[in-house]
Amino acid sequence: PSCCARIGSKGNMTHPKDFEWFSVYIAFGRAACDAQLLEKTLVSLCSLLKLGGATINGTMYNQILDHFNKRTLGQLEHEVRKLAPPEMSIAFEWLPDALKQRNFLNHDFFWEYALLLESESGRRHAIEKLEEMALRFRTAEEAASLMVNILHSKLGITQEALQNAARALIDEGRNVH
Repeated sequence: PSCCARIGSKGNMTHPKDFEWFSVYIAFGRAACDAQLLEKTLVSLCSLLKLGGATINGTMYNQILDHFNKRTLGQLEHEVRKLAPPEMSIAFEWLPDALKQRNFLNHDFFWEYALLLESESGRRHAIEKLEEMALRFRTAEEAASLMVNILHSKLGITQEALQNAARALIDEGRNVH
């Protein structure tokens, strides 16, 4: 069966070797999660750059966030380069590679690795590739996050205020039934 058909429709194991596949799926999920975190950090970065220090209310900020949340990673790359001051441009050298890796992950990974995944050594190689991609996404996200923190500081947004907002969102999430 194909790599996508290995797990039964209810998530049941269909073959003893399926346990080996879970490590591939876990590594894929980690890389996808790290890529999405990068994307959401770029949404925040673009939103803050778009503000340019202007004072706005929460509703207006949410509209800006919503605007950038609808963008693809490629569109966010374009936006951040357009909005960022020239002195920040060196910090975005990692974006083209991150975009290329994310597109490969989402659109081609299982297709390209299909035959390799049929062997234990091939699965190990695929996991190494996924871990390498996840590290690239985390490194890029850390750079973007640093810029977000700098912009927060310039806007007078404290870490305490951000933590309080995060706690409120977590509490709100706990109350969802």
